Amino acid sequence: MAKKYKMVVFTNAVEGKDKEFNDWYQNTHLKQIVSIKSFVQAQRFRFHTSIIPGSANPARYMAIYDIETDDIEAEVRRLEALGARRVAQVKTWWVMEAPTGHRFCVVRNSSPGFAQQARQWR
Repeated sequence: MAKKYKMVVFTNAVEGKDKEFNDWYQNTHLKQIVSIKSFVQAQRFRFHTSIIPGSANPARYMAIYDIETDDIEAEVRRLEALGARRVAQVKTWWVMEAPTGHRFCVVRNSSPGFAQQARQWR
């Protein structure tokens, strides 16, 4: 049985390009991602306040991708083949960086009720 993981991505649009960024992300990118084997679904969120007070460039958007795989290492290698690179391993999960410079994490789904208990920022 495939194990479930979460990939969490924090992003920002180029200054003044939020509309174009959101249109591309919502109508093109997410559809492309969930068409890839192992990616089950994706959700996006927009922060109305900084999640890192005092940060010079706080993320305004977050996407959470649900991945189902029997082998997280193979999934990380697959993401590398698509252009991502490993930044750091933290216990059982990986911090990675997309070719665009956006960092994201591939993490285990930590509890059976995660989706039902997750806080949604709107």
